[in-house]
Amino acid sequence: MIIIELFIMLILIYIILLLSYSLIFGAPFASLGRERIKTMFELLDVKKGKKSIDIGSGDGRIVIASARHGLFAYGVEINPVVYLVSLLHIRRNNIKNANILMKDFWQVDLSSYDYITVWGTKHMLRNLEKKLLTELKSGTKVASNHSRFPNWKHTKTKNDVYLYIK
Repeated sequence: MIIIELFIMLILIYIILLLSYSLIFGAPFASLGRERIKTMFELLDVKKGKKSIDIGSGDGRIVIASARHGLFAYGVEINPVVYLVSLLHIRRNNIKNANILMKDFWQVDLSSYDYITVWGTKHMLRNLEKKLLTELKSGTKVASNHSRFPNWKHTKTKNDVYLYIK
């Protein structure tokens, strides 16, 4: 009995630490509606065969939409529960050109991607802006939902989605 209680306590501590980490260095999971996702792809004006990554990919909706637009679609998600949900969504929708990485996005090299999508908090975008401007190749397009990067001027905006081009 004490082993089960200890195991449950360790799981709870792990979840609390994981949630704390994502709130401090990332953003909480927030599902985006279809209209917002549609707006992102209108602004991004994607070309088939290119690579995209959704930072903090949550339940995989944007990754699936990217794959359906003909992109090699990736997502990066640190929360193991949400990561598993996104894998199930990808498999259930029979999407072949999509993959979710269970990683901290701060540890992912973004230099090979043509399109980046993100929903982040202001404090997260402050640091992410530096990472993106350092790592991205010229011409990479970034769609940010709801929040703006503090110093990077957006090219277009629509329905609270901001387009940036490196």
